[in-house]
Amino acid sequence: MPISVVISQGQSANPIKRKLEEELVAALLFERGVEVTVVPHLYDLKVEGTGMLCLQSLPGDLIVLSWLYPRAAFWTLDRNGIRGRLGATLLVSDENEEEPEEPKENDPALDASRSVPNRAIYCLDLRAANTVQPFVDEVKRIVAEASIKTVDLVGLTLPVAPLPSPVVT
Repeated sequence: MPISVVISQGQSANPIKRKLEEELVAALLFERGVEVTVVPHLYDLKVEGTGMLCLQSLPGDLIVLSWLYPRAAFWTLDRNGIRGRLGATLLVSDENEEEPEEPKENDPALDASRSVPNRAIYCLDLRAANTVQPFVDEVKRIVAEASIKTVDLVGLTLPVAPLPSPVVT
């Protein structure tokens, strides 16, 4: 199953940002195992709007590229019902070096009774690089990592051969 890659456009009409977004779409359209979706800026999506409905309908792991800090993008999605666990990414911007504030204890996203699907949401900050290639490389890395099949060993029992009896002479 292909991984959905979401490109969230910037709020400004900055030609440099638009060019990066367009080049990313063009580069990722031809990547194997990837389905590209373009939506407006995550902050601008209306709860009942088509952009949010599109995001809510995407199954499986997500890779979200936006002009937001990764945790801000993740929490914005979470608060709008697009849930999963935060996936680890290797591409970070210099601006991301300072650890963002952790969520407050009364944050609804920390409610253990909530249903969280078994999927990862990888959030990439589009400010991390000025060219397309680092983003394409990171998407390829995530796709390759996600395609590795794992086996759950919990509850798996293997027959154990009895140890030989010690020889007494």
